[in-house]
Amino acid sequence: MRSVGLLGLFFLAVNSAFTQNYSMRNFTAVDGLPQSQVNAMVEDSNGYLWIGTFAGGLARFDGREFKVYTTLDGLFSNTVNEIQLDSHQNLWVVHPRGLTKFDGHTFKQIKTPAISQKYIWKLFNLGDTIFFQVGSQEAIGKIYHDSITVWDQPVLPGKKVYFSMRTTLRSICYYLNDSSFLLLHPNGTRNRISFKGIFNTVKEMVNYHQTILLNTDHGFYLFDYKKAKFYPAKLSVQDHVVAYDSMSKSLWVEKAGALWKQPVNSSEPTQQVIADITVRQILFDREGNAWIATSGNGLFKYAMPDFEKCTSDKLGGVMAIAKDRAGATWLGSRVLLKISHGKVTHYKLNSSNRNEVMEVKIDKKNEVWIASLGGLGRYDSLKDNFKWYTREHGLSSQYISCIDFDADGNLWCGTTNGLNSFNGKEFKTYQLNEAQEGRGIRSLRYFSKLKTLFASSDQGLFTLSNGQIKKAELPELASTPIISMNVYKDSVLLLGSMGSGILVYDPVHQHKKIISSKDGLPSNLIYFVAPERENLVWVGTEQGITRLRLNKEFDITEIRNFGFDNGLTGVEANQNAYFLGKEKFFGLVDGVYQFNEEKKESAFSYPLHLTGVEVFYGEVSSRNYSDSVFSFFKIPYKPVLPSNKNHI
Repeated sequence: MRSVGLLGLFFLAVNSAFTQNYSMRNFTAVDGLPQSQVNAMVEDSNGYLWIGTFAGGLARFDGREFKVYTTLDGLFSNTVNEIQLDSHQNLWVVHPRGLTKFDGHTFKQIKTPAISQKYIWKLFNLGDTIFFQVGSQEAIGKIYHDSITVWDQPVLPGKKVYFSMRTTLRSICYYLNDSSFLLLHPNGTRNRISFKGIFNTVKEMVNYHQTILLNTDHGFYLFDYKKAKFYPAKLSVQDHVVAYDSMSKSLWVEKAGALWKQPVNSSEPTQQVIADITVRQILFDREGNAWIATSGNGLFKYAMPDFEKCTSDKLGGVMAIAKDRAGATWLGSRVLLKISHGKVTHYKLNSSNRNEVMEVKIDKKNEVWIASLGGLGRYDSLKDNFKWYTREHGLSSQYISCIDFDADGNLWCGTTNGLNSFNGKEFKTYQLNEAQEGRGIRSLRYFSKLKTLFASSDQGLFTLSNGQIKKAELPELASTPIISMNVYKDSVLLLGSMGSGILVYDPVHQHKKIISSKDGLPSNLIYFVAPERENLVWVGTEQGITRLRLNKEFDITEIRNFGFDNGLTGVEANQNAYFLGKEKFFGLVDGVYQFNEEKKESAFSYPLHLTGVEVFYGEVSSRNYSDSVFSFFKIPYKPVLPSNKNHI
């Protein structure tokens, strides 16, 4: 656990270790779920979650919205007992008296024989054949080329099926009434494996890596179906095993009416997941989330959040974050704090009616400098206090918005009344333009390769080099001030604007490229734009935090937007509030958040795909102008549109 400082007033956690805290989100009819009784779930190759309900039909969930399908769309019934995907990504929906096949465009109904009153359940596919169970046990059925070819027949003569499941290697495993398992493999082969003389009965079967974990009358066994062997499982489990999560290496067990997680190396459950709720199914998706289908309480998402808040609401908005070389973390807001070795020290700001820290920077000498609305602060590590510089010391204004350092160690600070430099002894003032209005400096950055200081105001972007001030011609940002900037790849500037997105600016060759909401950013109001390793760029907006990956041409090759659903309850970022090191911290309007690197390493990236192509807002089917279609959503392949019907 992280240590708590300042008597717990401000900090929830301030340790370097990111604890595995999970969040739970409940989806109900209010969120668009068609019904609170969820019977079945499956995840497709595009990452969509398909949900079958007791009487509300079928739903497709994209992480934000539910798309509902019912009998009005072509379902055989609105009662869905089971859902499976075949090898062609067709969706098979099991109803009590029939099945529905959905290929992404067309629903096809398959009815059971009229003379039968038995229900269908437990459906699997092997190649082009669909296997399902009929009735409570013992019998199976088969579908081939969308027709029922076998109905209500024993899997083997005289044998009953007690339980069936899909293995991790995609085989079908039947637990039979003669103390054996029957396995049907994707290559068409089958084999029976007896457990007589080892144990008598099996109470539970759960996939465990590439084996099956069996809870038997003689304890737990691992069934290695590839080798046809049974081995005693070295697990200290006393409770009913429900599932195994391979990503977190934890067993999910039922204990006293609640679901618990138990690490495989633990002797008892360690974390309660959910209690007093009837669970129908647990599904682990490829992102590491667990989805819990319940009978009457809707759908739950149990996930490790991308961000965890590590300050209390009492701290409020955080405007600046920095780390010095001694490992201390500095936070600036309405107060100034240092966190070092679990101890939190509170420093008094220079007297001001509306004082607030705007930026914290560490120079090459490991000196800590503070830009605030009450002056410029310089930390004295020996005395453990600050010296504050104001107009009395030569500053053109004590309202400091931003600071940076040049190659000679001089400090530059932007104020509401121009630009100031400080050589350690005296201040010098620069005015970027002659106008009385717009003298306030919004952001600045020293570009060491060019030996040039870049500073922005409401009048635009200016350069200061060899004592000369010049204005950069940036018509792309003519009406929107630059409020953040950073050097990227030692070759270009990333300019964050107040409404026009990000401008990638090469000041040497005058190459420019806009990255905006048209490219996937959630907003064009850019509070910060901060490069990291591996071509990554972090962006802060009023809509949350975005992580971009850029190629050599500065095109986006990967984008991830983080907001409320990712753990950022405050959502809105602040201008200079980020630290990108081994650990990543971000200041929002409601406190500090830490990025979960462990979640990043285990994250699965779903493929980019189209879900539809419309001509004239759907008035004309785009498939009419193509000879073939592709993907689950039946996207027209290379459509040729007439000149009067080409509005896509």
